[in-house]
Amino acid sequence: MLAGNEIIGVISAQNFEHENAFTEADVRLLATIAANVGIAIQNARLYTTAQQELAERKQAEKETASIARFPSENPNPVLRLGRDGIVLYANDASQALLRGCAVGCAAPPFWRNLATDTLASQSSKTVDVPHGERVYSFFATPILGAGYVNLYGQDITERKHSEEALRESEERYRQLFELESDAILLIDNETGQILEANAAATAMYAALVRSCCAKRIPTCLQSRQRPSV
Repeated sequence: MLAGNEIIGVISAQNFEHENAFTEADVRLLATIAANVGIAIQNARLYTTAQQELAERKQAEKETASIARFPSENPNPVLRLGRDGIVLYANDASQALLRGCAVGCAAPPFWRNLATDTLASQSSKTVDVPHGERVYSFFATPILGAGYVNLYGQDITERKHSEEALRESEERYRQLFELESDAILLIDNETGQILEANAAATAMYAALVRSCCAKRIPTCLQSRQRPSV
């Protein structure tokens, strides 16, 4: 089993009673199962990583809030913009985002628009801001009485990378699932409900339904015990 280029396990099927008991179709099915299991394990790993990073982000947000009263000590960007987009405060970490705009100057258009929209909505908002190879999440909160907006930034680049890797892995799994020539069903082991079916399974069971149209129900629908999975 592979997760990307990493070997994460082996699936083995053996028949001690008959030699050459497995057909090429059996081998192909086993390879499909192994590929799906590998992708599922990779998705689980990526999901766990994303959850950990989300927890770390929440913790970082708490830490940011705790030192918000001391923005000059904050390693993340902290800004204050007036209603007209004038920079009222910017700590050292925010200088690159402002492209050298100093206190008392008009902020770049993006920041002016963000300040205007936040004050107009009279509610806080969160917005992701890409900058070079980094991505920042900014929490913008309006101070309506004073007519300015405080913005607290947090570097979320690694979380974004993890989310993108998880999305790409899910897309690879979906393509493998849909393009597989063998019929594949995802079935709830508790209820027996079919959760998903690939194109091959859909075509196969559609053909089965058509073949039953000319038969009587007792002949077509034989009760069978569902094997345990």
